[in-house]
Amino acid sequence: MNINLRRVRSRRVGRAILYASFIKHVFLYIVFLLSGWSVMGVMGAMMLLFISASMYFESIEKRRYTFFLMLTSMLFYWIGAEILLGSQYGYHHVIWPLVVVMVLLDVLHGKPLYAMLGLCVAVLVGTYFLPEVGILNVASDNLMTFFNLFFLLVSCLIVIPVMVYFHQSNIEVLHKLNEQANTDELTSLYNRRRMLEDINLQQALSERNDGSFSLILGDIDFFKQLNDTFGHAAGDAALKHLAKLLKDTVRKTDSVSRWGGEEFLILLSGSHEKEALHFANTLRELVEKQKIEYDHKQLQITLSFGVAHYKMGQTIERTIHNADLALYQAKVHGRNRVVLHQPSMKHMPSSVKQNENAIKNNAHQKDVESV
Repeated sequence: MNINLRRVRSRRVGRAILYASFIKHVFLYIVFLLSGWSVMGVMGAMMLLFISASMYFESIEKRRYTFFLMLTSMLFYWIGAEILLGSQYGYHHVIWPLVVVMVLLDVLHGKPLYAMLGLCVAVLVGTYFLPEVGILNVASDNLMTFFNLFFLLVSCLIVIPVMVYFHQSNIEVLHKLNEQANTDELTSLYNRRRMLEDINLQQALSERNDGSFSLILGDIDFFKQLNDTFGHAAGDAALKHLAKLLKDTVRKTDSVSRWGGEEFLILLSGSHEKEALHFANTLRELVEKQKIEYDHKQLQITLSFGVAHYKMGQTIERTIHNADLALYQAKVHGRNRVVLHQPSMKHMPSSVKQNENAIKNNAHQKDVESV
């Protein structure tokens, strides 16, 4: 996605440069005609034809043809301007922006890019070996000053906006990459990696300020039957619906993540056991009351929650494990309930999911219908 975004922006910049070049050469064409330089006027007209052809190839997304045509026309125009007017008129100032544009637009790669860069450098170096006054023998100081300033201004107006644009583009791409690395693609909630970062930060703050926090681990009841009965798309719809509900319900100081599969982990900063237990029950009731619209059907889901409070000196892994223990007890004792971790909860089978599936097989069919 980021590569496509970069390509779209590269095309926009390329088209903007084409339009700017067209306007520039229209202006030069008028100046040459008013100055009586008919030969340069003919060259200006040819340059406008080259640019028009380049704009056509750009419109049909033949970017390499566009680039080579523009490069060829600029070199042709440079050679003509240097021979007819001389090097002091400063047309070579328009060549060096090509170096920047070629790199930023990402049109060429490898040897072709190095070849074009070498050609541009050779053109700039060769300028100093050409005569200062050309065949037309026009040596007006005012005109020389005007054209040098004009070409320098054009070069700056091309390079500076392009560099600023791509700098901003790179910042946005990095932001999107960071967002993708920290969020779950389906639900747009934090993923496990980002959630662990938040929990570790909250632990450090709690240890320093003698604070507290709680973890709530939720799991959708009978999620497998939901997928088997209505399809995986229905399961995805349920996950998205629940993710939005959780995100809208938690405080700004809290964090919510898709912990894995149909599990969600919530970090409640600055909360004690009673507050976390009350919040989890509020969530459970909200989920139970709501209907999910999917394919002209109304689906209903319930959640089981395990709540664990962080204690000073405890590891993050232990706190998460305690929430998992409490969640398992909520599953064992009937689902659609909230269980607070107790020190007596010391044993849990190695695979909660295997035991949960065993319970599901013994459950009455009406539980499936309630999903």
